[in-house]
Formats: sequence, C-alpha cells, structure tokens
Amino acid sequence: MPKASEGIRQGYDTNIKAKTGVGIADWLKAEHGLGHACATLLTHDGLHREAEHSILIA
Repeated sequence: MPKASEGIRQGYDTNIKAKTGVGIADWLKAEHGLGHACATLLTHDGLHREAEHSILIA
C-alpha cells in the first residue's frame, strides 16, 4: 500500500475512534458478532478501498 493511502486510512480510523469512541473493527465485533480476524480484515479492506478512491478523485 502506498504511504499516502496508509496515511489516509490511519486518519479515517483515528477520526472514527475520536468521534465514536469505538474503532471500526471493535464495532464489527460487538454489533455483528464477528471474530477479531474477520473484523480486522473487513476494516482494513474497506478503509484501503476508501483511501484509494479518495486519492483517485482528489
């Protein structure tokens, strides 16, 4: 993953935690009963795609 995408991804994750008090993976685990590995994989994949999309339209 390029550094710019990683920085954007980290920014999203930080902002979500700051605003909600819960990280995306934690929400997926609690709300949907996913295990840690599944929640982390979905979180990473979703944030990675969002970061790539943001770079492409910027």
